[in-house]
Amino acid sequence: MITQTELKEQFMYDPNVGLFMRYKDGWVFDKPDERGYIRIKIDGVRYRAHRLVFLWMTGEMPKNVDHINGIKTDNTWDNLRECTQSENCRNRKVNEHFTTSDIKNVTWNNTTKNWQVQIVEDGKTYYYGQYYYKHIAELVAIGARVKHHGEFARI
Repeated sequence: MITQTELKEQFMYDPNVGLFMRYKDGWVFDKPDERGYIRIKIDGVRYRAHRLVFLWMTGEMPKNVDHINGIKTDNTWDNLRECTQSENCRNRKVNEHFTTSDIKNVTWNNTTKNWQVQIVEDGKTYYYGQYYYKHIAELVAIGARVKHHGEFARI
C-alpha cells in the first residue's frame, strides 16, 4: 500500500480539476476500468484514483468513497466524500436490471396496473403506495429517498 509521502513524491494532484500529474510524464489520463473508475498504476499496483485523492488530501486511504454527483470519473475533491458501503449504495443511479421503470424505487405493478413506490433501508422494505401517474410516483420516491437516505439520497 502506497503512503501519502510516496504518492506526493511521484504525483501532483489538482483538487479543482480532479486529475493527477506524474512529475516525470505529465497529466494522467487513464481510461475508465470496467466499472467506470479511473485507475492509476503505481509501482505495479493499480489504485482507484478517487481513493488516491483521499490519501493525497488527508493522509488516509478510506475503504469507501462516494462520488457525490454520481460521475465515477469526476475526482475533484469537492465531489468526493468518505462513506460506508451502505451510504455509497444509497447514492447509486437506478439499476435498469432491477426495475420496470427508469426511476429509482419505482416499479410497475402488473396486477394493479399502477406505479409502486418502495425503498429498502437496512434490510427493511418500506412501501409508499401505488400511483396511477408515473410522475407522481417519482415525486413520492424522491421524498422517500430524502427521508431514508439523507445527504446520500439520489434525487
